[in-house]
Amino acid sequence: LSRFLARCHRRRATRCFAKWVSRASWAIFYERAANTLRIQTCYRRARERALFVAKHDANPMHAFASIALGEARSGERCLFRLDDRVRAERREMWFAATMIQARQRQNEWRGYYLIALRACTLFQALYKMWPVRLHYELMRRSAVCVESSAHMFLARRPFL
Repeated sequence: LSRFLARCHRRRATRCFAKWVSRASWAIFYERAANTLRIQTCYRRARERALFVAKHDANPMHAFASIALGEARSGERCLFRLDDRVRAERREMWFAATMIQARQRQNEWRGYYLIALRACTLFQALYKMWPVRLHYELMRRSAVCVESSAHMFLARRPFL
């Protein structure tokens, strides 16, 4: 029983010490964080902005978000603000992409128009040709019938 109680006492003491270490480390962290949070925020914001501009310079056609295409906001009360150069370049690329897409869509619609025009022309040709074709088929059947009658007459003639 005494060993059991000693072991329980050691466990409680170990847990108590672990809790004390944890609470002390959190207290130290909060004490430090209160002083360094503003400095770290400013540093990280400047670092991320520089990284963002570097990514934009490496790949300007990254994304056309509405925030990048709108007018610039005032810097006092906004959490995120694009550099004016990046905003201007993205807006310029967006307008260029719009022009290219408009031209491409015009070309696609021209293709559809040409297909419809060919189909319409073919339909008109068939419609105009139909009476002539009927007359031709009638004349052809008549010619075949006359020719077969002449062949039969010539074939029977020796036997008459």
